[in-house]
Amino acid sequence: MDSDNKWLGLKKRYIGLDLLRIMAALSVEMTHTTRHLNADYGPLQYYSKMGAAAFMTGFFMLSGFSLFVNYSSKNAIELPNMKSFFKKRILGIMPMYLFTEVVFALFYFFASKAYPTIEYSIMDELILAPIEILGLQSNFHIIFDYSHNGMTWFISCIVMCYLVYPLLQEVAKQLSNKAKIRIILLMSGILLYSPFIQDIFHTAFIYTNPFFRILEFFIGVLLASMKPQFDENPFIKKNIYKWVTVIFVFLVYAVGVSVGIYLGIAPRNYMLYSWIGLPCFIVLMIGLSGVESAALSKSKVIKYCCEASYVFYLAQLFSNTVCLCLMVKYKITNNLIVILLGWGVCIVITVIMHELIEKPVKKILNKRFG
Repeated sequence: MDSDNKWLGLKKRYIGLDLLRIMAALSVEMTHTTRHLNADYGPLQYYSKMGAAAFMTGFFMLSGFSLFVNYSSKNAIELPNMKSFFKKRILGIMPMYLFTEVVFALFYFFASKAYPTIEYSIMDELILAPIEILGLQSNFHIIFDYSHNGMTWFISCIVMCYLVYPLLQEVAKQLSNKAKIRIILLMSGILLYSPFIQDIFHTAFIYTNPFFRILEFFIGVLLASMKPQFDENPFIKKNIYKWVTVIFVFLVYAVGVSVGIYLGIAPRNYMLYSWIGLPCFIVLMIGLSGVESAALSKSKVIKYCCEASYVFYLAQLFSNTVCLCLMVKYKITNNLIVILLGWGVCIVITVIMHELIEKPVKKILNKRFG
């Protein structure tokens, strides 16, 4: 019990989970440059076609895990603590999200004027604006292909996860380990079975459905709540808390996704790849919370990449279009140049947004409301 109390709410940096966050961001960029710029990554091409989509399962699990680590020491459903939690979440994601939404509207308006092949509708933007400002777009699956929602749907889903997090945290703290395992198995069963329903009955696209993302998020919360027991388990400490184990499991995940795409298995039913991703990410989440590296923990590059990862996602709303315009104007077809251009433009936009917008805005808002 004492070890549990020491763990609850312990604000500790887990280098393994930092690396997982970075891998998620890199996988997304690989997938987007593949789909939008026709980049070819050679042996990694099959992974790049689905890696990001399948990786979103790990992203939501990681979000739930991280929140429990940082907030579980307090009763989240007490009003003062709940207000503090929501305020921090709003200040953390909404300023850059709203900034990006406004800039996106202006960016694509002018881009569509210069390049008629770029589709843009001012009326669509105005109609969608109210639900997008509130982060509700993931509840309307059909608008995935409209405006910026093909990218920002994940922000909408994480907003839904944040709304229920205080309740999930307090439930997790009261459950026995056996109950937690049963719930994880039940939610995993739902996540693994539901893609077949979509495929057989041609239902709505469930990839952006917040209900399923909340299930993944809650699995992350429950895994974090069992961390004290993982630390005391000899088998896990000896076999799972190893770099060789987490690297092997990640390779299993990457190869599994690649083979699935190579065989043409449901390339548009992204959630079907949870059969590969979900078990791998459960093991990775446990293992990466236990591996250590003094050198990596001190790395300023890793720290910066983690801090800028959110903006790195948002930057891709602009970078691929900028690259397409440059490719058309200068007739760029060389694959290596396309890859370098895609990554280079995205990194430049990320640094500009992070240094000139995100950091100053956070500093001002934290000073005013923190």
